Amino acid sequence: MKKTAFVLGANGFLGRYFCEFFSDDFHVIAADISNSNLKDTSFEFKKVDALDFLSLKESVPEECDVFLNFAGISNVNDAQSKASQMLQTNIVGNINALEACVSNRVKNYAYISSVYASSNSGSFYGISKRCAEQIIEEYHKKMGVNYLTLRVGSVYGPQPSHNNALLNLIKRAVTDKEITHIGNGEEIREYIHVNDVMQTIKVLLNDDKFYNSSYLITGPEKIKRKDLFLMIEETLGEPVKIKYVSGEKSLHYQYTPYTIKRDYCRKFILDSYVDFGEGIKDCINSVLEKDHQS
Repeated sequence: MKKTAFVLGANGFLGRYFCEFFSDDFHVIAADISNSNLKDTSFEFKKVDALDFLSLKESVPEECDVFLNFAGISNVNDAQSKASQMLQTNIVGNINALEACVSNRVKNYAYISSVYASSNSGSFYGISKRCAEQIIEEYHKKMGVNYLTLRVGSVYGPQPSHNNALLNLIKRAVTDKEITHIGNGEEIREYIHVNDVMQTIKVLLNDDKFYNSSYLITGPEKIKRKDLFLMIEETLGEPVKIKYVSGEKSLHYQYTPYTIKRDYCRKFILDSYVDFGEGIKDCINSVLEKDHQS
């Protein structure tokens, strides 16, 4: 008999991937504040707002095996324009999810956090993620909630999404033959393919020894943004104009999201993973195919 996974935020970039990736491993109950946009219409879907505790509690099955919380506002650039909404959704929504787990005796809780939880960057977004993590730890200590905190960063893949920054960058390179970047290109990232994120989550979910800890899920290699732009241009095989412009101080981190603080988070790297060059090629082909179809 399959285990049951309740997935809050199922319409988002990572939530959607989880539902489709784990459909053979779990009985997936997908939930989101908006109507389902999942390709597979066979999923059990529940329309629910994380800020509506009673509705959320009623949607979560009793003694569910795992509650995965992908919900929240996850775009750093929205940190100032949507500060109040971000703090409500990312903190109060997380509390409601935890309360639903306690009330319905859910066995495990997996929270999709961010590398910005380790950083002084990210403004209200980073603050909301740090706060949510500390609340989860306290629910574990006081109420026995088993948890996984997954600090994900720089995820990319071939499926379109507002939060798939690398694919959106590739789209501009393909359609406009131009990349405009606010900064000097020296910024460093550790990109990770969404399939590798899902494989990592699968490993962590399926072994009790990993629970009640925080894990960093980013790519195994560092790359400067300027080198990324040249890599896209070379893979595309056409000239791409790269414009570096100055602007207001970015909310994003420059070289590293880490700061000296008391928390401890282990980085989890798979034995095998999607090569970054192959991943870039995959994204470019995805964009080209969609352009051809349209």
